Amino acid sequence: AVLGKFNASNASNNLVARVTSRFNTGWQTGDIRRCFLSDTEVGALRAANVIQNGDFTSNTAWTLTSGATIADGKVSFDLSVNAGPSISQTITGQTAGAFYRLRFTVSDLQGALPAFFIRFGDGNNQVSQYNPGAGVYEFLIYKGSSSDVFNFIIAGGNTTTRMAISNLTLEVAVTDRSY
Repeated sequence: AVLGKFNASNASNNLVARVTSRFNTGWQTGDIRRCFLSDTEVGALRAANVIQNGDFTSNTAWTLTSGATIADGKVSFDLSVNAGPSISQTITGQTAGAFYRLRFTVSDLQGALPAFFIRFGDGNNQVSQYNPGAGVYEFLIYKGSSSDVFNFIIAGGNTTTRMAISNLTLEVAVTDRSY
C-alpha cells in the first residue's frame, strides 16, 4: 500500500510512505508523543498461561502440604498447622533455560509477615519476597533444569501467620522484538 499526504500550499511538504507485509512505515508526523513501535509478526503479545487451575476454583492439578487449603478462588497458607506450607504442580512441555513471567495476588495477611519462595525447575533458581504486603506481584523466573515442578512455599513468620494467594499465572516471557 502507498500512503500519501498532499500539501497544496507547499509541495516540498508532501509525504509518501510505502507499507508491505514485511515492514511498517515508521512514518511519524505531527504530534507523536504516544508513538509506539510495531512489527509485522502475527501472534499474541502474551503467551498462554501454563499453570492449571491458577484461579483456584478447586484442588485440581495442585499438590498441597498441610497448612495449605484451596477455597473461594484462592489458596490459603496457615503457619499454625505447618511451618512451611506449600503448593506444587508439575508443568510438562516447558523449556529449561527459559524465562517465565509469574503473576499473583497476595491477600488475607495476618500475624507476623512471612516470606515466600517460588521455584520452577531445580531449587537453585528461585524468586523470593520477604515481608510481603497485600497486592499484585510480578516476577521473571528462570526455569533452570529439566525438572517440571513449580513450587510456591511460605516460610518465616510464626504460628499466627496467615496468607492467601489468588490469580496465579505463569507465562513464557515473550521475546522483545523491538530490535
